[in-house]
Amino acid sequence: MIVEARVYDEDGDKLGSHRDLTPDLEGGETWRFEIAPHSRPDGIADHDIAVAGE
Repeated sequence: MIVEARVYDEDGDKLGSHRDLTPDLEGGETWRFEIAPHSRPDGIADHDIAVAGE
């Protein structure tokens, strides 16, 4: 599975994203990941996180 966090400015333009691979998780299991700091954190107005996998 892949976790991707994307950050956007106040106009909704994408500023960047960070991806990480997860281990295989069973239902109810949790997993912690960290996102690298963005080069312009003061410009971030919104974000979303997506998980993709089988």
